[in-house]
Amino acid sequence: MTLETKGVSRNPSTDITTTDCVSVEPREQRARSGGRSWSWNPLNWFRKHEATQAVVDRVMQSTENGLSEEQAEMRRFCLMLVSATFGRSTTKVPEKPTSGTSAVQFSQEQYKQTCLHRQAKKIQEIFGSSSLWEDKDWEQISRVIDKNMPKFGELVSSIHRYGREESLGSIPKQIGHLTHLTHLQLDEQGLKEICPQLGQLSALKVLILQRNEIIKLPPQIGDLENLEQLILSGNKLEQLSSKIGRLSKLKVLAVDGNRLKDLSGIERLTSLETIVADGNPKLKKLPEQIGQNTSLKTLSVANCALNELPYSIRDLKALKHLDISGNKFREIPCALASLQELVIINMKSNRLQALSAAVMNWTKVERLDASGNKVRSIPKEIEKMAALSSLSLSRNSLTDTNWIEFLKYLPVKELLLSENHISVLSSTIGDLSRLRTLDVSKNRIKALPEEMEGLMSLRDLNLAGNKLASIPESFKSMSELRELDIRNTPVRKDLPNFVELNMPKLERIIREDSDVEESITEVK
Repeated sequence: MTLETKGVSRNPSTDITTTDCVSVEPREQRARSGGRSWSWNPLNWFRKHEATQAVVDRVMQSTENGLSEEQAEMRRFCLMLVSATFGRSTTKVPEKPTSGTSAVQFSQEQYKQTCLHRQAKKIQEIFGSSSLWEDKDWEQISRVIDKNMPKFGELVSSIHRYGREESLGSIPKQIGHLTHLTHLQLDEQGLKEICPQLGQLSALKVLILQRNEIIKLPPQIGDLENLEQLILSGNKLEQLSSKIGRLSKLKVLAVDGNRLKDLSGIERLTSLETIVADGNPKLKKLPEQIGQNTSLKTLSVANCALNELPYSIRDLKALKHLDISGNKFREIPCALASLQELVIINMKSNRLQALSAAVMNWTKVERLDASGNKVRSIPKEIEKMAALSSLSLSRNSLTDTNWIEFLKYLPVKELLLSENHISVLSSTIGDLSRLRTLDVSKNRIKALPEEMEGLMSLRDLNLAGNKLASIPESFKSMSELRELDIRNTPVRKDLPNFVELNMPKLERIIREDSDVEESITEVK
């Protein structure tokens, strides 16, 4: 569970010390009494973690046996607060920046940890009375919480789990009091519903409730006027709330891994930048007005049951990343031709017969994945994809590679053509001077063209599963080659000849399936 809030200001005159885990004295009072002066040391909290954990232990050791429903709910609420505060008390802040961490990032992490444990001290002060827990006076605990609610509104944490082994089961209604809360994360808590009181968290910006058992959203979800991220992945949602369209500031919506049949309401989310709805096997269509989401940059609807897209999708002029893989498309929707800002397109594992001329408009696309389809031919218009660096056409029905000449002037660095029906590799392959990775495994290739000597940048070459009897002498010109896979080819028995080619950077030759790790042969 994660609870994060608005920035916490530092006040040296009232901030507490870290010396005593129950008794708390402000700095000025300690100075007047002749005690040790207050010091700003974030590591002190971690050195005292054994003592601060006592509060968590008291809460965890209590049970719901003999409690009324209201008392049991109050106990869960206390568990949630205390666990969020103390959950990281056994994790040490590094004394110096680690590799790859800038001094600024290190300073920010120290400050964040210090804020967390300063707030933990406040909770310790409130819940520090052992009699409060021993007597299980839940009414008194309730009054303590109500009295100190503003302090709970300043919790800072980054925990992803609540408690130890116990799950919440439900969100306590008292959570509605935390009106300053900006970040709430309750993963894997066995939640079946969201309490209406959650709608009272008017400052909430991030709500993460993934991997629970939530079936529906309450109408009050629409009252979270400042919400920017809503993560509901891995639940049992069958529909979205009709009020979700009121989340005018929402930028990220993740509802993947649910049971949604439609996404009605998202078209009114005009600030939305990311939609992730993968893995909803009953999702057969997108809202007709999805074109109103003009701020959308990422749309991912992989592994659903889509076979068409709304024509209004052509109005998503800001869209950069589109994933429609694992659906039932037989052709590329014509409306996609208007999306000229696309950078990444994933349409693998559909039923596409061909790549349409629409590709000529994708001049900014860098990665195109159309693997796992039934593509037989590649249109000449692909030469218009001026930014294309990665093209995957594996597991299709390609028989020839003459179309490779259309890639001649493109910055292609990765070309994946495995598991097709290719018998001849076009000599124009040698024109791809920027190519670094070439995979033509599991085809029917018997010979390689001498023109491959033009692949001066090639590093990884996969020829496995072909009928190659020899490797051309021109291979020695591929001075950057580092890995060569020749498993299940006749040529694998002729290994000495590869070494004689004097390829200075060749590191590994993979020869056998059964011992990939052992027979990745060092040939330097």
